[in-house]
Amino acid sequence: MKSLIRDIRNQPDHVRELLVLLCTVVVGAGIGMIWFHSFKQDVYALLNPQPEQSDDRSFASDTTSLFGYIGKAFSQSKAQIENFIAGSDSKEPATSQESGQPHALPVTGNK
Repeated sequence: MKSLIRDIRNQPDHVRELLVLLCTVVVGAGIGMIWFHSFKQDVYALLNPQPEQSDDRSFASDTTSLFGYIGKAFSQSKAQIENFIAGSDSKEPATSQESGQPHALPVTGNK
């Protein structure tokens, strides 16, 4: 790793700038794809809401600690990244209760 960094430092300025630009584009594209994948799932969940339970006792009985929530968040993000890399979703899309079909995204031409 040190030899790679040393080789990059010995390159002319225009080559180093090109490498920085390439690394920035690759990292930005990766973050953008992960964000778009999660945004797509959030929009689908907003268009197809699940019926909520209004049982106040379930909130009182929930004794998960802060570290439990943090661990769950990390495991969910890890699973989301693995699903994104694999190219398929492990979850089946939920369907709407009324029509049995998922809602399409609202488009102005579709009236």
